[in-house]
Amino acid sequence: MSIICKFGFHSWRNSCKCVKCGKVRDERHNWIWDCEKCSNCGKIRENQHDWSKDCQKCSKCGKTRDMPHIWDECTCSKCGKTRNMQHSWDKCICSRCGTIREKRHNSHTWLATGNTETHEYGLWTYKELKCINCGQTMWEQY
Repeated sequence: MSIICKFGFHSWRNSCKCVKCGKVRDERHNWIWDCEKCSNCGKIRENQHDWSKDCQKCSKCGKTRDMPHIWDECTCSKCGKTRNMQHSWDKCICSRCGTIREKRHNSHTWLATGNTETHEYGLWTYKELKCINCGQTMWEQY
């Protein structure tokens, strides 16, 4: 053990573990890689993962688990995640869950709104388009 550590002057370096002697304190743990295990000292805490956006992947640290989704047609009733192969498309809107297709998909019916925008010294001009089915808007160069 370092002489400095013996007198209580540890080198914490913004961490929970002293870099000189290895002593651990209960503050400044690193939960970035795993919400339930400190990557510096190995301290464990329970029920800290966020599975609300995906039953199988923590939205905070990215850790995965073997938990099945509860599918109600194309949407998980527990986390809200959708499985694209189960959608029932009516033009650009899923009739089962209301999901709207991506803008680049060709099922949208685009009409110009009349709004235009000139970009950077007039080199490019864009017009705004709006889908008559779902209301999404996008800009297209012309």
